[in-house]
Amino acid sequence: MKGQAAIELLSTYSWALLVIMAFVGVIAVASFYQRPSTYTSQYCYIEPELPCYGMYIESNSITSNAILIFSNNLGVALNFPAGTSFSVQPQYSNTVYHGSCYPYNAVSGNTVTCSALLGTFTQSVGSESTPKFYISYRICGKTCTSSEIASLPVYNTSGSSTLFISSMPS
Repeated sequence: MKGQAAIELLSTYSWALLVIMAFVGVIAVASFYQRPSTYTSQYCYIEPELPCYGMYIESNSITSNAILIFSNNLGVALNFPAGTSFSVQPQYSNTVYHGSCYPYNAVSGNTVTCSALLGTFTQSVGSESTPKFYISYRICGKTCTSSEIASLPVYNTSGSSTLFISSMPS
């Protein structure tokens, strides 16, 4: 009698155990085939008063473009020198590529977008990258006037980012 009860218990709960094992197996297989970007976090850091919203590198077989988006939270207006305010050194490259930040005069609270064309430097879409970047700016006060900009010193800051290369829109 006890033996029969034990066999009935095992056969009843073995079906439940089999269902749980199948569920765990499906989850394991599904997570194995996900792209690395789904479980590696991307980050971007400049400095606390210039919070970074993101850095992106778009690439195709011919060229790449680096884009950085951050906010001016310094409490003063910033002026970004045209053509030299943004520099990027991609991972695995000894070349530094130059670009610009817009708007050229960013009052406190403005979102700033910097971009640089990376010439013939390309990376595989979906690959992870950790580029270094540099930003040059002048501190103006409340607003930046053309008469005061030339006499102001240029400050430099650097940042870092971990990102995944995306496909450049055609």
